[in-house]
Amino acid sequence: MGHQHLIDTQAEPSTCPRCRAGLLVGLDGGVPVRLDPVPIAHSDDADRSAEVAVLVAGGETYLLTPGRWIMDRSPERIRNRRPAGNVHTRHRCPGRPEPTGQPDLWGSFQ
Repeated sequence: MGHQHLIDTQAEPSTCPRCRAGLLVGLDGGVPVRLDPVPIAHSDDADRSAEVAVLVAGGETYLLTPGRWIMDRSPERIRNRRPAGNVHTRHRCPGRPEPTGQPDLWGSFQ
């Protein structure tokens, strides 16, 4: 049996179907990801307070590489600052309740 790979795609500009905000969308390991387009930090930044604040609030962060590939920010990637790129948050529509479970069809938590 051959080795199977999950699909990754480069981020493309899009619009949220709910709140009409601009987004970056793509697949990370076969999982749809919708990111806010404005980065909160760079992976090389010594000050990680913005990313820590997002994570403590229950949000998720992703790396957008210079080639526009989306990668989840695992603890190892945060600690090692590699690969390099901009750190973005997973999109949450304004005024939506905090996540309670699994992501819906659009990649937002319900």
